[in-house]
This record gives sequence, C-alpha cells and structure tokens, in this order.
Amino acid sequence: MATRLEQPPDRRRGYSMLRRSVVLYTRADELVRRAQDRARRWAEELLGAALSPDEQSDLGVDLYAASPPGSGAPADLWPWERSWFERRLPPSPAQLLLGGAGAGREAAALTRMGYRVDAFEPVPALQPRCAAAVAPDGEALIGTYQDLARSVLNGQPGGPLDRFAGRRYQAVILGWGSFTHVLDASDRQQTLLACARLTPTGPILASFWMRASHATSDEASSEGAVAAASGARRVGQLIARLRGRAASDTRHAFGAWCGFAHAFSREEVEALAAAIERRAQWESDPGTSYPYVTFV
Repeated sequence: MATRLEQPPDRRRGYSMLRRSVVLYTRADELVRRAQDRARRWAEELLGAALSPDEQSDLGVDLYAASPPGSGAPADLWPWERSWFERRLPPSPAQLLLGGAGAGREAAALTRMGYRVDAFEPVPALQPRCAAAVAPDGEALIGTYQDLARSVLNGQPGGPLDRFAGRRYQAVILGWGSFTHVLDASDRQQTLLACARLTPTGPILASFWMRASHATSDEASSEGAVAAASGARRVGQLIARLRGRAASDTRHAFGAWCGFAHAFSREEVEALAAAIERRAQWESDPGTSYPYVTFV
C-alpha cells in the first residue's frame, strides 16, 4: 500500500495547487477584513464628529429602514431569548410592552406563547409587520425610547406613544440589542425610569453591546489604523465647523447595517439599575454575542 509520501507525482501536484489556492484565499480574506475594519473605523470617527447625537440616531433609523426586515435575525426567538423569557417573564396571558420591536420577530413569538403584547418601533416601514404580529389583542406604534420617556415622565401631550403612557404592564422588554442605540446617557436613564413606571412590580429585560464583546481588533489598534482614525476625526470636525455646529466629542461604535451604538460597561449597567432602584440580574451565557440583563 502506498504511503502519503509515495503518492503519484501528479496527485501531489494537484494537492500542492489546492493548498496554494487555499493559502492565497486566506490571505486575500484577511486583507479584505482589514480593509473593511479600517473603513468602519474611518466612518465611525468622521461621522461621529460631523453629526450631532440626534443625527447619529436618525442615521441608525435610516440604515435599518434600508435593510431587509429582520436582517441577521432568526425567524423565531434565539435559544437564549426563549430560555430568558421563559425564566423571567410572568406567565401568559400577561400584558407586555416591547420596545425596538423591529418587524415583529419577538412580538410574534410572544403572541404565540399567549402573551398580550403592545410594541413600538422607530422605523415606520417596519410598523405594519409588527402590528400584524401583535394582533388582535396588542397595538404597535411608531416611536423611540425618547418618545416613551417624554410621554411617561413628562406627560407631554401629542407624543407618538401617549397611548402607552397611561397603561401598566407585567413586564417590559427592550427588544434585541435596541437599548444599545440609545446614545445619550441621560436618555438611557430616562428610558429605564419610564419602563420602571410602566411596570412597577414587573421585570425589565434588556440586551445590548458591551465594550469587552465589541472591542477593537488588534489590527485596528495598529499605528496605521490609529493615524487613519485620527485623520478621519479631523475631517469630521472640519465638516461640523462648515455646518456651523460644534463637533461631537462622544465616541460610539458604528456598523454599516445598524448605525451608531453605545457599548456598555458592567459598572454602567449596575449604576443604571441603582438609579431606578432595581438590581441588575446578569443573564448572559457564553454562547451569545449580546449580553442581556433583567432589572428586577
């Protein structure tokens, strides 16, 4: 029997060609990844300086509107979501409020589980699908977490989410990763205060990015990448001056599919829990890229 070293020459030549092809592909893939990462960092710094916080939030809404509904998400709940909901939500048919509901993926699953779900979503194009997901017992409106806080905490009439302000829920869910898109620190606290008022004795469930899980790659920390990011921020600052406004000095992560996002620290989440007189029950397991917590 021929050994590996005794294979016919033509067969060895074929293997060598395939091996070289794989090596070339791997190197090309790495170069593309590095280029994409640098482009993301460049956009993150330029747009982060040139746009106001409100404009950064609006950009996120526009990017989600341009993406296919539910892009990147399963048709049903993630396994960690299902386990989390079963563990922390009150029994159905409890009344739930779901924010950042998207096209209704979570809302549809919760409705099938027997819950009555009210939902809201800032992207108007997604609202019809979300409304169908919560029918017939729930309602889906177009609005942001800031809209909810203004209606609940300030009692400002005429807000898009006014109808939810006077209701009480057995639990509030900040939909998949949506809390990470609340860019202003005051808005994040006001959002949780509003949720706590809407569910005085129920849990608040939230998932988000964290700094450790969305850290910059080694390549992006190289001298060349740092210099490119610094140059991009200077361009953004110049654009801001030409627009007649001060450049933003707050840095947020940026993704071409989702816009700007705030990456939390554990200490920040704990402080938010204390501000609403609750405890942060950390739920995350090693298999999920979205840390999640229940404010109880």
